[in-house]
Amino acid sequence: MKGFYENNNETFVSEIPPDILTKYKDTIDEIDKILKTKYKDEAITSHDDNFNLNYYGKLIQLGIRTDLDNEDPLIKKIDEFTNEIAKLTIKGTKVDELDRPTLRSTKKEKDKVKTSLDASSYDVDGAIAYAHLWCEEGKTLRNPDYDFYDGMNDCTNFVSQVLYEGGGIPQVEIDVLGINYQAEENWYYNNGTGLYQPSYTWGGAHNLYYHLKNQSNSVRRVYSTADLEEGDIVQWDIYPDDGEFHIGHSTVVTKIESDGDILLTYHTTDREDYNIDNLFNAGYVCYAWAVNH
Repeated sequence: MKGFYENNNETFVSEIPPDILTKYKDTIDEIDKILKTKYKDEAITSHDDNFNLNYYGKLIQLGIRTDLDNEDPLIKKIDEFTNEIAKLTIKGTKVDELDRPTLRSTKKEKDKVKTSLDASSYDVDGAIAYAHLWCEEGKTLRNPDYDFYDGMNDCTNFVSQVLYEGGGIPQVEIDVLGINYQAEENWYYNNGTGLYQPSYTWGGAHNLYYHLKNQSNSVRRVYSTADLEEGDIVQWDIYPDDGEFHIGHSTVVTKIESDGDILLTYHTTDREDYNIDNLFNAGYVCYAWAVNH
C-alpha cells in the first residue's frame, strides 16, 4: 500500500503525527464519533488497526464535510485539520501551472482539449447501470474481480470499472520498457503485484486525470457543468486551500434531473446519485470530462 500511494502523487502516512494528534484531539474525537454513527461496523476511525492518514482524510472530506451546513461550526475545525493532512500526504503541482477548472454554471462552454483510450464506442446506459449495480448508499458493494484496492481509496478504480465493464471502453496496455504499470499511456487492470499490478492510471485519480488529458481519444475537458451529460467523468481537487493541484477524487455522472441538477455516483465514501452541488458547496475544485460527445 505504501508504494501505491507514493507512486500516485501521495505520500503514504500510516499514523497521525503526535503533535497534530494533540492539537486536534477534540476535532478527531468528534470526527470518529460521526464516522462510527454513519458507517457503523465498517467505520475506519483514528484508532483502527488498518488506519492510514490518506484514506482517513478522504473519509472526512467526502463522508462528513460534504454533508455539513455552511453554518456548522465543525466546518472550520475540519478544514484546519484536513489542511494539515494535505500538507503531509499530497505531492501536487503548483496551481498556476494548470488548465482551468470546470465551473458550476448554466451556460454551455464547450472547449476541446485534444486528448490512447478510445471512448468512441462508449455505452452510456451500460456505464450508468454498472455504477448503480455496484454502489448503494449505506452499503459497501465491491466487484470481487477488482479487489486489488481493498482497504484503499476506491473511487478511481470504481470509475475505471464503469468506463470498462459498463461502458465498454477497451483497456490500453503498451509495452514501455517492461514497466507498463507506471506509464501514463496505459490504462488497465491486473490483479497481481510488482510488474503485474494495475496501471497507476487505473486506480490513481491524479494519474487518470493526466491519462485522460494527454492520452485519450473521444474524451475532452469541459469547463461548464452545463456541458455535462450522463456518463461523463467528474474529478475533484478536495484539498483546494493547500496551494497545490492534486486530483484526489473521481466520480461519474449517473443522472441529470429535469431541473438541471447533476447527480454523481462514486466510491470511497459511497454515494449513489448524490448532488454535485454538495461537493461545490464544500469548496472542492472540479475538473470534468466529456466522454464521447
